[in-house]
Amino acid sequence: MVVGPFNEDYEVRIGICDMEASFVPRTGNQMGVSDADWQARPPEERLRRALAIIGESPFEFVELGVPWINDGPMAFSADHIESILRDTGVSVGAYNSLIPPDMPVVGPAIEWNLVQDYLENVFANCNRLGGTVVVFGSGESRQIPPGYSEEQAVTDIVRFLRLGANVIEENNYQLRIAVEALNTDECNFLNTLGETASVVRQVDSEKIGLLVDCYHMCLQNNDYWTELEQAMDLVIHVQAVEPGTRRRPGHDQDSRFDYGRFFRLLNERQYPGNLSVEAIFENLSEEISPCHAFLQRLVR
Repeated sequence: MVVGPFNEDYEVRIGICDMEASFVPRTGNQMGVSDADWQARPPEERLRRALAIIGESPFEFVELGVPWINDGPMAFSADHIESILRDTGVSVGAYNSLIPPDMPVVGPAIEWNLVQDYLENVFANCNRLGGTVVVFGSGESRQIPPGYSEEQAVTDIVRFLRLGANVIEENNYQLRIAVEALNTDECNFLNTLGETASVVRQVDSEKIGLLVDCYHMCLQNNDYWTELEQAMDLVIHVQAVEPGTRRRPGHDQDSRFDYGRFFRLLNERQYPGNLSVEAIFENLSEEISPCHAFLQRLVR
């Protein structure tokens, strides 16, 4: 299944999400211990343990959960997170879980001043800690409320993305927002690559691009291969996972996902971004190296 060389002029970096602050369902304990044991530990201990395992692995960066640095209930100061990253020898390549569930960016309850203040704070922290891509999935924040039109929802999300782009541009941050299509069980809006690509094109900013997540892509009802081919010019970040089980790439021996086709397409279109693993682990310390080895065979 080897695809490489992936790109003669660019070497894709492979990273992994910390998953401790992720909005992905069924995540938050990937250490092979009981949930009660793990959740009873202080948040800093959980983050340090996850980053220590990542730091000792072949992965090149962490995709950090924004809740660690957004002044919310799990947050630490940028100074504190910077020290944890330094202690564990991990660099940040990207971020996820951008907008908390109680901050709508679609619907009549949007408070635009609060949204802007939030983005100003988060992007300043992201810019300080490193990394170039901030993933915007955040299904609950962009859920279309009952009685609200999809047309108005598109207007709202375009305004939100332009606001984010403006914050980045005005501060000269080296960041881009990658918009994620989510499956219909997690959100009722922007569920396909085609729909999401259409919104990205409407925003028309180099600071806004498309995220491709194998899990959500394979759950859409449309022809996702065709939609992916048509949207490749917008793709700035990729999240890899076994689409059937949401486990680490290479976990499912009977995987029906055509990894070869997927990575050939990225290679042929000279995909310029990086790749993160966003997956459910039962025991991260045991699974992390096989996960990296599986992906490395595809991108090197």
